[in-house]
Amino acid sequence: MSKKPSYEELRKVWGQITARAWEDRKFKERLLTHPKEIFKEYGIHTSAEMQYRVHEDDKAIIHWVLREKPEGLSSADLKKLAAATDCQCVI
Repeated sequence: MSKKPSYEELRKVWGQITARAWEDRKFKERLLTHPKEIFKEYGIHTSAEMQYRVHEDDKAIIHWVLREKPEGLSSADLKKLAAATDCQCVI
């Protein structure tokens, strides 16, 4: 992925990574401990300044990510966001 990938492209690659992690214990360990390496292997651009973490859910723990609030959002923008029906959730 030389250009910035679309959301759909990232979902497809994440699906491939997830499937491999479910089948390959050593790959899963690498994904959990060194996700940036795995992302690079799959052509996902990473930033040297950013940290990347992958968390594994289990039957007792579900992780939700509270994203950083983007700058410049008005109250009206926040109301639209709160009413949105689309959610980046994977079950």
